[in-house]
Amino acid sequence: MNAPAAPTVSIVTISKDDPEGLLRSLASARAQQFADYEHLLVLAGRSRDAALPADPRLRRVDAAAPGISQALNAGVQAARGTWVQFLNGGDTYADAGSLGAMVERADARVAMVCAFARVLQRDFTIPRRALRPGRDGFLYISHQATLFRRALFDAHGLFEPGVRIHMDLEWLARLPQDLPYAFLARETIHFDPHGVSATQVVEASMEEVRILWRRPATRARVPLVLLLLLPFRVLRRELRKWSGS
Repeated sequence: MNAPAAPTVSIVTISKDDPEGLLRSLASARAQQFADYEHLLVLAGRSRDAALPADPRLRRVDAAAPGISQALNAGVQAARGTWVQFLNGGDTYADAGSLGAMVERADARVAMVCAFARVLQRDFTIPRRALRPGRDGFLYISHQATLFRRALFDAHGLFEPGVRIHMDLEWLARLPQDLPYAFLARETIHFDPHGVSATQVVEASMEEVRILWRRPATRARVPLVLLLLLPFRVLRRELRKWSGS
């Protein structure tokens, strides 16, 4: 029997202890008008007990070890598509045309297709403004709202298991910063802002500093993080606690 044809896109969803969020993500993917994808699920905890829909595009994958990086890597290693997208458990597409709109921009000239991700309950997007390929860097794109060419992981490695929070930043910093990419000026992903990077701001910021310091090309950003962004993030966290948001 011949193996099924490789899909255009491999969607990777990791989820732990959030079956409700997982099902929202699955429903959002199934509602996409673009259907040539496989959906790889790396599940842990209560998410393993979710009642998955009957869809031949769904495939469960086991991670080699605990941890977010290991889960993401398991999905990447199992991916058969030309492009990989990370739709974390609880994340959803902005509308039914989101995936198709990104695929339309995914041609042989680019290694990534980036778009806006809306941060739910915070009323801002990542990135904050449209990027200009060839002029703006891609270090702080939303990895959820990006199609990555699968071959990038073969050329530059997988996510670093030792990075606890900013594994996407660490991986993006490894890429050649002149890598060609396309930017789609529309929202494609909505995601929950209550992850560890939003709640453990000091630890997350210090890990960001360590990542940036490793490479001369990104080292100049370290004072900005330490002197401006870290105090701002701490103040913002405390104000949100005070306001109950």
